[in-house]
Amino acid sequence: MVELSPSLPEFEALAKSADMVPVYCRILSDQLTPVSAFARLAENEEHAFLFESVVGGEKIARYSFLATKPAAQFRATRNDVTYISSE
Repeated sequence: MVELSPSLPEFEALAKSADMVPVYCRILSDQLTPVSAFARLAENEEHAFLFESVVGGEKIARYSFLATKPAAQFRATRNDVTYISSE
């Protein structure tokens, strides 16, 4: 079973003073790369992203963040930023 963070009681406490509370799970794997996980999750998704953190110019990311079905999008051009709600 996947363990989500924060726990339900922590989530409820945080939600009292926030509009949005991120919920996440950690997945440790030595056989699945962030790119291959992203490819599986985002296969049929129009809007998905993969962010990887790289510290000090290292070639391996320390953390990877994957998401699909965003609540909103920001579309930026040279002189304009547009907010697009998914609701």
